[in-house]
Amino acid sequence: MPRCLDEFARYVSKAEHDIEVVIAEDGSTDRTLEIANEFARKYRFVKIVSSKVRLGKGGGILNGIESSTGDIVLYMDVDMAVTPDQIPRLVNEILKGADVAMGSRVHPSSVVYHPPVYRVFLGRLFNTIIRLLFRLDYFDTQTGFKAFRREAIFNIINQVNTDGFAFDADLVIKAHEMGYKVGEIPIVWHHKPGSKVSPIKQAYKMFFDLLRIRLELFANKWFKIFNEKECKKFYDEINGDAYYRAEKSFFPPRRMWHSNKNSQILRLIPSGANKIVDLGAGSGNLATRIASIDSKAEVVGIDIGRNFVKFLAMRAKSMNLGNLACIECTIEGLPFADKVVDIAILSETLEYVPNQKLTLHEINRILRSYGFVIIVTPRAGLRWGLVRALWTLVRKEKLEVPYFPLSISRLRYLLLGTGFHLREIRLINLGCVLVIVAEKQSDMRTHKL
Repeated sequence: MPRCLDEFARYVSKAEHDIEVVIAEDGSTDRTLEIANEFARKYRFVKIVSSKVRLGKGGGILNGIESSTGDIVLYMDVDMAVTPDQIPRLVNEILKGADVAMGSRVHPSSVVYHPPVYRVFLGRLFNTIIRLLFRLDYFDTQTGFKAFRREAIFNIINQVNTDGFAFDADLVIKAHEMGYKVGEIPIVWHHKPGSKVSPIKQAYKMFFDLLRIRLELFANKWFKIFNEKECKKFYDEINGDAYYRAEKSFFPPRRMWHSNKNSQILRLIPSGANKIVDLGAGSGNLATRIASIDSKAEVVGIDIGRNFVKFLAMRAKSMNLGNLACIECTIEGLPFADKVVDIAILSETLEYVPNQKLTLHEINRILRSYGFVIIVTPRAGLRWGLVRALWTLVRKEKLEVPYFPLSISRLRYLLLGTGFHLREIRLINLGCVLVIVAEKQSDMRTHKL
């Protein structure tokens, strides 16, 4: 790192444009943060963002991006395989109209020094697999030297759910799927020895990550980021009893899946809670059970879909559940005063929300001190990718907008950045679903990542 920052200092002194360098420290156990702080005191252009827990490559980069201020955002590896004086190549590509610009080691005009034969082979094999699976025209997605228009990187990275070495590939795949213009540029690249990562193990994990991403895209059928108005229209057209029928399904795996998920949530709700809100209540399977078990608790079922709310209200009336209210609204603007809710539940809801951070801030606002949120969400992984793809083949109804499952590190990033303290994380349903309990911090200030 010292060599990297010294190189940047020399580059900044000659640069024709304003530059800020954001070091995203990700829960390191060595002297990384100490060294970074020394340079931040020495150089005014250096900014430090750190995390007390590991957020993964995606979470670390997102943490750094959110702390940046430039119209063009660039990230590069600290090993200096590509030097700062090549930054203008990326910037110029963006200024010419590209949304994403990435350095390519296999560009005909690139110069690559001392690459090990096995890394050349594995790199070309990996990129061949990417081109075949995703029909991409890019030849090198893996170089850690990329630039983006600010708006583009925020939209893209919010759809990326890969934490490991396939992060760069996932980023390019999602950019391509979202219709962004991607440009490959030639670079001068020097191999830096010293990596402790096994290339075979790395290639193995990357292959399964690519397979998972392919399955997720298949399950989505089409890919588009839905805004609030489009989400509302989509869910208004679904029958209100759709999820009620899912839990009563004659197909045992489907019935058991939903039943076990709701049973796990019920076990986490302590007696004596005064106000419980089920956000994304759907047909009301969970909300009606909570209201039936504790008649003294005030239960509110909230959903964006008009038919869901009507069906839930009808069920509450037929079951004489006077303690169950139904509200049609979005999660980003909840109709509650501050600090009035004891427990908020997001059961297979957060992954669909366009602005997940805004949603969690809103939930934090309505929770009382030491109130908590229960989040149930599919876990990004090959196993869930296979299950979801199978369900996509056999299911006749279209019941969900396109989404990508959340990784554990992304959930940590979201919760810690919105004022929550993680109490518990567990896996259910064959390890495909995450159940997370997060408590509102007592000082109600956003946790410093």
